[in-house]
Parts: sequence; structure tokens; C-alpha cells
Amino acid sequence: MKTLPTIVALALASAAPLALADNNCDVNLDANFSLKNNHIVFSNDHHELYQISDDNELIIDSKVVDLSSSQRATVDAFATGIRDSVPQVRTVAIEGVNIAIEGVNLAFNGLLGEGNDVSEELTYELTEIREQLARKLDSETGIYIGSNEEVAEDILGEDFEQRFEQVLESAIEKSMGSLLMAVGREMMFSGGDMEAFETRMEDFGQNIESQMEARAETLEQAADELCQALVTIDELEDDMQDAIPQLKDIDVLHIHGHRHNDI
Repeated sequence: MKTLPTIVALALASAAPLALADNNCDVNLDANFSLKNNHIVFSNDHHELYQISDDNELIIDSKVVDLSSSQRATVDAFATGIRDSVPQVRTVAIEGVNIAIEGVNLAFNGLLGEGNDVSEELTYELTEIREQLARKLDSETGIYIGSNEEVAEDILGEDFEQRFEQVLESAIEKSMGSLLMAVGREMMFSGGDMEAFETRMEDFGQNIESQMEARAETLEQAADELCQALVTIDELEDDMQDAIPQLKDIDVLHIHGHRHNDI
């Protein structure tokens, strides 16, 4: 039987914008990363490791490194990959929150009717989170991700899960009377027949699942494509280490996903 909490969980299951983690794509940094106006900087807590300027000059210790044409091509590809991945990360994260908003409204509007307090409160909170994500992933105003962090967690912030759970708990607690009335109403429609009630709840949950399935699949595909793009960036970093002596001992990206030769 799909109880009310199960239905809500099902509606939100595909909503968390942690798509990279859900798709076995762990992105870790051994350095601080910043990007602003196409200018890339990697640093640790003590000093700057290297920069790549907006016109793809490699800068180490405040000096432009003289590169061969093949070395420059590798740096160009690496920098372009990083810049191109930012809007992809932004899209996946924000679409995840959009799916959460849709799931909230499908679940609670279906039980409580349009304009209910639970949907309105959760939609407001999720919209705030979506706007924070958009601001944090804006390369024009500047992006910063700290070292030794799982990137998805760093983007979302440590308190994301706790914050969402608190809002969900608070919203349900405030509307418990309405929720119980809604469940009672569903039982009345079933004539007190528990099997019929369970069937109605199953149908309700399956309806939500089917309505959200296509969007969830699209998000998963986008996350898979993003993961492969990030793996390629990690491979390009390896190429830079091999090709440019000054970067030999600087390995800041660690992407655990499907490599090209694993597919």
C-alpha cells in the first residue's frame, strides 16, 4: 500500500538535484575553484596553483607560461570544457528543483486541492533554493567551490537536505488536519473498504509517477551527458600534466564515472 508519506516520497524521489551522485558520477576537488567572466583559478589554502585567463593563457606564479601549439590546444580544450560544463551543471540542478516543485504540487494538490498550504509553503521554499542555485552557478557574477568537497554537496550547501526535511515536516504538521480529512474523504469514496482505499492510493501514486517519469528520464539523460563531459575534463587535466612540466604535480580534479574506454 502507498501510504501518504510514501506517496510524497515517491513524488520527490527524482527531485533532489543531486543527479551526478545518483548517476555514480562523483566529482571531487583537491583545490579551491573559481570561475568569473571565463577566468579560471585553482588554488589551495596557502597559494594559487594556476590560472587560465579568458583568452586561455596559462598563468603560474603570476607569469604567463610559454606553450607550444599542442600544449596550448590541450589547455584550450580543458578550459573550454570547464566553461561549457557550468551551464550544464546549472541546468541539471535547476531542473531537479523544478521536478521537485512539480512533484509537490501533484501530490498535495491531488489530496488537498489547489491552493493548499502544504503546496504553497513547499513551492515557496523550493523556489528560493532554485534561485540560490541559479545565483551560485552564475559564471558572470562568479562561481566558487571549496577544496576537499564533493562538488554536488558544495553546490547545494551542507544544509540543503536538513532544510528541505524541516520545511516538509513543518508544512505537513501545520496541515495535518487537512491531510487527515483528505485521507478520510478518500476512505469514504471507497465505502470504508480498505482494499478499495489501498487501490485508490496505489492509483494515485502511479498517476504521479507516470506524469513525472518522462521529465525524470530527461533529467537522468542530461546528468549522464554531464558526467561524461566532466570525465573528459578530468582526462584533459591528465593530458595537461603529461604535456606541461609545470603542471606535472598538480592534480586537482578527480571524477569517478564512466571513462570513454568503459563505454
